[in-house]
Amino acid sequence: MNLKITLYSILFGLFVSCTNNNTTSTEQLQVQLDKAIGYNDYYTAIYYAHELLAINPNLDSTAIQLAELYKVTKNYAGAIKVAEELIPKVTLEEQLVLWTLKAESLTASRNYPEAIAAYNVLKGLDKTKALEYLYEIGVLYFQARDIQNGIQTMEQVRDLPASKTTLTKIHSDWGEDNVSYYLAALNYIGYIKIETNDFDAATAIYDEITRLGVPFKLAAGNKKLLEQLKASTAKK
Repeated sequence: MNLKITLYSILFGLFVSCTNNNTTSTEQLQVQLDKAIGYNDYYTAIYYAHELLAINPNLDSTAIQLAELYKVTKNYAGAIKVAEELIPKVTLEEQLVLWTLKAESLTASRNYPEAIAAYNVLKGLDKTKALEYLYEIGVLYFQARDIQNGIQTMEQVRDLPASKTTLTKIHSDWGEDNVSYYLAALNYIGYIKIETNDFDAATAIYDEITRLGVPFKLAAGNKKLLEQLKASTAKK
């Protein structure tokens, strides 16, 4: 009887010890993961994320961190794969994070059709950012050289009432602009009109942008390009 009790005590002690070791190991790994991220040592952070998931595959927050780390290190295929695995089983808030990761990774991979599809899903999931997502879709159509859909999408952006009061940042060779989605969409349409030699339509658009009096370096640069092309055409 005493022997049985002693064996039980030993086995129970080993179980508690292993459980405590796993808990301690998980906590230590999380500390190391957070520290690596703090040092921008993303590849080390990826290692610790994998170690954590090996101990507990159900750590969804860690898996989301892993997807973000893959995107930061330009492992877009990895980020997309992790996002796709997680999306069906996480909360709506986490789905938004993962769909955004997936859309941005697809964009960086130049997989424009699937990136557009991802932003369309986001547009349906989060109505509060529908304008932002619609604009991104328009940009992607232009990057894919789908001019017709690009213009149609930017016209939808332009026509939304919120486009005149909601701001976006645009980075270009001219610097950074902080302008309304309305002006950003007009500039895209105007630039395509320049590229397609529809100078009258382009002139009307850039005159409208100028009339509104908002500093917009990219649009000002495109307007100069338009004037140069018009002058060059007139000389022929």
